[in-house]
Amino acid sequence: MNVAVALTTRRDQLVLKRLRATGLTDGQILAGQIASTATQTVVVAALCAVAVRLLADVPVPANPLVYAGAIVVGAVVMATLGVAYTAVIPRTELAAPTTMPIFLVSAIAAGAMGPILGVLPAWVGSVLDLLPTSAVVHVLRTGEVALPALNLAVWAVIGVVAIRLWFRWEPRRS
Repeated sequence: MNVAVALTTRRDQLVLKRLRATGLTDGQILAGQIASTATQTVVVAALCAVAVRLLADVPVPANPLVYAGAIVVGAVVMATLGVAYTAVIPRTELAAPTTMPIFLVSAIAAGAMGPILGVLPAWVGSVLDLLPTSAVVHVLRTGEVALPALNLAVWAVIGVVAIRLWFRWEPRRS
């Protein structure tokens, strides 16, 4: 959500267009935005993990490297998808409301909204299990890596292809 709103705002203020006039490539500009957002996400997740450990005495994950890897890879993939999603956002004023449904569905898929999945039809849960947030949560809960890694890889490819096809550097003129 953060990266989509930020890039839409920068696009509409012509900041992205000006950045393209520098020595940076398009890929470097977008990778910088993705890295910035992913870094913020990882720092917040690390602070939350430490706080939960210290304040609630929650045990340390069985495999901290898998835990950290899932957080980092998930943050990068979701930031990449956020960049791709800017293609459907028409202008800055609509950036936050346009991303909110995706944010809510992803949160439901991750289980962040409580036991909502229990009252939904089984097929909805199966569809939501395909989302990248579900893959990250699955790794964090179980430590299993293979299928969630495949899921995240597919989403990463979808994001990169969508960026290549539809990302706009300038605002729509109507």
